[in-house]
Amino acid sequence: MGRPKHPALGARGAGPGGGQHKCCIVTVFTMTILVWLGGLYRFVASTTATPALVVSSPAAQAPLPPQVPTVKKAPGTRGLNAIASANAHATPSLPKMKPNAPPTRHMAAPNTPPDEFKAVASTAPEWVSEEDLVTADGPPGLDNRATELVHCDTSKGPFTVAVHRTWAPLGAERFLDLVRDRFFDTKIALFRAVKNFICQFGVAGDPKVQREWRAKGTIQDDPIWLEPGKKFQKGWMSFAGSGANSRSTQMFVAYANVPLGRSKWEVPFGRVIAGFENVEKWYTGYGELRTFNGNAPDQVKLQNQGLAYAHTFDQLDYINSCRVVWSADGPEDSVRIVPASQDAAIAAPADAAADAVNDDAVVQAAGHAGDAGLIYIEGSGDDEVDRPVPEFWRPPGEVVVPGEPRPRYLDIHDYVDGQPTIFLKLASYRDYQCPTTLDDAIRKAKYPFRLSFGVVEQNAPGDPPCGRPERSCAEDPTQPLCDDKYRARVRVYRMNAQDATGPVTARHLGDRLYRGEHFVLQVDAHSTFAADWDEDIINQWKATNNEMAIMSTYPTDIKGFGGVPVLDENNHSTVKSTPVMCNSQFEPSGIIRHLGQPETMPPEFLNGSPLLQPFWAAGISFSRGHFVVNVPYDCCLWMMFQGEEIDMTVRAFTWGYDNYTPHKSVLFHHYKRKKAPPLFWENSQQHKGEAKLANSRVLEITQLGKPRTQEFSHDELNIYGRGTERPVDWFYWFYGVDRARNEVHEGLCSYARTGTMHQMYTSHMNEGNLGINFQHLVDAAEEEQHKPVEEVINAEIDKAFMKMHPKRARARLDRLRSEGRDVQISKLRGAAPGPNLS
Repeated sequence: MGRPKHPALGARGAGPGGGQHKCCIVTVFTMTILVWLGGLYRFVASTTATPALVVSSPAAQAPLPPQVPTVKKAPGTRGLNAIASANAHATPSLPKMKPNAPPTRHMAAPNTPPDEFKAVASTAPEWVSEEDLVTADGPPGLDNRATELVHCDTSKGPFTVAVHRTWAPLGAERFLDLVRDRFFDTKIALFRAVKNFICQFGVAGDPKVQREWRAKGTIQDDPIWLEPGKKFQKGWMSFAGSGANSRSTQMFVAYANVPLGRSKWEVPFGRVIAGFENVEKWYTGYGELRTFNGNAPDQVKLQNQGLAYAHTFDQLDYINSCRVVWSADGPEDSVRIVPASQDAAIAAPADAAADAVNDDAVVQAAGHAGDAGLIYIEGSGDDEVDRPVPEFWRPPGEVVVPGEPRPRYLDIHDYVDGQPTIFLKLASYRDYQCPTTLDDAIRKAKYPFRLSFGVVEQNAPGDPPCGRPERSCAEDPTQPLCDDKYRARVRVYRMNAQDATGPVTARHLGDRLYRGEHFVLQVDAHSTFAADWDEDIINQWKATNNEMAIMSTYPTDIKGFGGVPVLDENNHSTVKSTPVMCNSQFEPSGIIRHLGQPETMPPEFLNGSPLLQPFWAAGISFSRGHFVVNVPYDCCLWMMFQGEEIDMTVRAFTWGYDNYTPHKSVLFHHYKRKKAPPLFWENSQQHKGEAKLANSRVLEITQLGKPRTQEFSHDELNIYGRGTERPVDWFYWFYGVDRARNEVHEGLCSYARTGTMHQMYTSHMNEGNLGINFQHLVDAAEEEQHKPVEEVINAEIDKAFMKMHPKRARARLDRLRSEGRDVQISKLRGAAPGPNLS
């Protein structure tokens, strides 16, 4: 396929008639000169600084801005993997969807913007007025129009900064360098917040990053322009310092008009123009630095220890990320095509016409009138071209050696107003109920401000977009997505439905939208929630008393049982039973597939705790956020439907996680819809043979059997393969799976539903409640019964089966004994106190 034609210039910049227009040549030449001059200015400005000792001073220091970007699509950048990340540290590529082709790690886009992107309008985005860009009380005689907009996300909500290069050329450039380098993505503690004065911040959450920036030295001072008698204005931002030429990474924002700005390092470089109400919510209880008789964190310890020290201050607020979302210069920040290791293209929201632009055209923006605040990540196109995808969020300070097993990371904590945050992930394939699901989740949450959303939208022309309100905000302004504070927390990955290769790929992309939230919830895009679902599901998870617990099941049908509504008039759940993931069987392909799962009344002894179960399910999955970090969805299981769940089950087990079914339902699923949306199988003809390759990859990862072919992708199995906390064999032993005979024990559901398995296994927890200690059970079987643990467990499963189904159990036992198998019912006593199961 040749390069797509630009709608105005034709292929390779040619005009409609094939020849180039002279006016285009002049325009490109002029823009090239302007861009070159702008770059020269920045080079001079950035190389005049003299390194100096960096010492944090009592002078104030400022906050940062969140992200509201949308993305432009480059000509020739099409296909499943072209996703420009507006919310990522870097943008590695997702393996392209070509049969028998191993995944790659490159982006086919050029390093330099094509000519079509060089003439970018310097007018303000729709969501910012021209008045917002101009500061009336700026320095006299200078251009007081903002040169960039930087949007930051914080633990109390987003804010936006208008950057003014004319105020402080060197200071503004240093601030923008920090933003571009993803300095603020290390989670910046707002450590010195003094009411009616300033909030100071700028120490990296990762000590390594802080050391790297200290090594870069400080910058020279900018000229002081604040007139005598004039105060540093509320909302202005400046660097902090300790003397001449001492500015490094720390900065401050003013909570009020304050008597600052007279020191050489206190020259303002910008001001908060939106979200200041969120800035004022930052916790000020710790107050001043200790040198000023306050209780604020110690700066030296913060620099040396990073978040490990910051987290000892429970009420501290943080900046989570900052992005340049608009630039008057155009090409540098708002529209640029870059290598995979750099930023993604970012543009401001435009109007609805962009959504209807043909694939071969330049998409002017991924946004829509009213989309301000949504984070859009655009993707579409052509399998022949890889494109960047959001990089996985990684814990600050984590060291990953390529090709080596990754360390398990558990220390992830994130709170908003004292409430643990939840990342809600949805993968939507042409699903018209996706916007309804988002709306319902926000409306029915007890603490909706703690929710963030990662939506993977796979739509065809005419399909309703997921990240927007169902109706226009003018028609119904009460819709949650008409409110900036919710809209700014929705991250949408958009791609053409024709490029979809199944739910595993979509959920993989959803995991890439995670940004360090405390909990993560995966649901289908056609779900209905119960009232206060967020508080309920967290309380249930806490009741497991297991940090490694995953609550997962196939949600109950919204239609309920026997015509009884699943929700009462107050939207509280009326359902007392819960499905248990235990009814599974081997497919001819060698993969274990889940069947319909039995609804179970939780045993009374649980007292509200979720029930331990063998398998993980994709319909709902709730866990701590570190599950996404340690066990991300596989990149390379294209066109797979059956196999996803056993893959995640086994991988989670080997990383130390345990599966539970919720004690009661907090959401429900729409299984039978009058208007069923299309399925990704409509793309099967474009991806023949890929399901077979995915099946072989799952067999390799799960060790269920020998792969049918070795031609499957072996890419990054250190990331998407098994963990090292537990041997894979243990999973099959303890959960009644016979790989030699391709059988799942007939009594497994009895073993799980009665709570026998729960009582036996959960009485053996690792220190710190970090998952079940299966080693204790192995030792007990070998030392006390002198039998392999798999024999002992099979006997216990048989025993539970006999209690629930005596006739079926007798027939099974007779059959097994006729085969010469030892099926004596025995008792397992663990190395730690446990229930009497005689």
